[in-house]
Amino acid sequence: MTKQSVSIVKYRKNHDTVRNALELCDGFKELKANDKVLIKPNIVLASNRKKIPLYGVVTTTRVLEEIIILLREYGCTDITIGEGSPYHKELNLSTLNGYQSSGLTRVAEKYGINLVDFNNGEFKNVDLGPTKIKLAREALESDFLINVPVLKTHMQAMVSLNLKNLKGCLKQSSKMKFHKVGLDEMIARLNMVLKPKLNIIDGIYSIERGPGISGRAYRTNLIIASRDAFSGDIVGTTCLGIDPLTVEYFSQYSDLAGQPLNLQDIEIKGVSIDDVIFPLEWKMREAEQIMADYDIKGATFQWPGNTLCTNCAIMSDTFMGVFLKDNKGSTFDSIEFVLGDKVRPHKASKQVFLMGDCAVRNNSECDHTVKIRGCPVGVGDSVFKVYNHTLGKSKRRKLLALRMLKGMAEKLGVYEETFPRPYSYDMPDFDQSFYR
Repeated sequence: MTKQSVSIVKYRKNHDTVRNALELCDGFKELKANDKVLIKPNIVLASNRKKIPLYGVVTTTRVLEEIIILLREYGCTDITIGEGSPYHKELNLSTLNGYQSSGLTRVAEKYGINLVDFNNGEFKNVDLGPTKIKLAREALESDFLINVPVLKTHMQAMVSLNLKNLKGCLKQSSKMKFHKVGLDEMIARLNMVLKPKLNIIDGIYSIERGPGISGRAYRTNLIIASRDAFSGDIVGTTCLGIDPLTVEYFSQYSDLAGQPLNLQDIEIKGVSIDDVIFPLEWKMREAEQIMADYDIKGATFQWPGNTLCTNCAIMSDTFMGVFLKDNKGSTFDSIEFVLGDKVRPHKASKQVFLMGDCAVRNNSECDHTVKIRGCPVGVGDSVFKVYNHTLGKSKRRKLLALRMLKGMAEKLGVYEETFPRPYSYDMPDFDQSFYR
């Protein structure tokens, strides 16, 4: 079997880094000037909040702009950027807000590029074996699909790179199916159907314990390009200090595609991979450690694993941020938060909050529970019910009144919730111009 080529280039601002990466892997080998080109970035954080750092979470607009310039030089005129970001009205999450906050709206206007929200587009039915899913028509019908994920770890899938990024082309109901049927298997099967012609991993910033903002970002300055998504993922995973053999959906894809899961079978061009390995953690921190950071006692939650879908993960992450901030230094009487499709409460817990329809449905027989329904669960509803069942009258009234005022101020655009972090993102390493 002919070795696949993967290029690794150190990113340098105001230089031809992306151009060099594509030349090394012959990235435009199959491109024709009249092709219908679709660029699929990773805009998982689809919020218009200004204070939320995008580093290592969202594809940088700088890399996407460099790709567009190269396509224009090649003669391509039919260029679209497409994404299907998480949506929720309460948190003001939408693909269009994601485009706006990441700077993509400005870039699209500058170069006359089409911006498409897969969530509002047409889908085709595709049979992946264990289940049928709905896949964005634009992705299936493009002539030249360019996949541009971020170099990051993932608390469920270990890494979120080329193969995982294509999950954003699914209808929301199909994304939820992936978590119910089996996330690893379904990612592998999706990539047997959807085959990008070019993959560019944006590693200017990387994040550990991703994909959300609760992870920690680093400046890693890497661009990893390949015409084969799987080979690019093997290299990218190695750069993150993770053994590709331990990533479950890699093994499943390798079996389905008959493609070796072996770094030695890949021709690496550019810088040596040994010189750019930057080990990052992927596992979520223990609940006890997180609570201890805020000096909170008597409260815990279990990691729901791969059954928790992205929308519910974002909502629960936001709720936990509010809970930790509001209750720093508090002691509770053995309460537990349960999320996801398969988690069972601890027997010792005196009060259990079942958050979301999956947790409610699968723990209907449990005692001492408070059911917080929703798909995804609502942050405001969760805060109200949890505080009503755990806090004293005076503190409850004070916190709920304050939350109501903050909510009104956010809707008016005069306030934005922030959460304390043990680290900061300062210049020059963390440069906001990459998203502007």
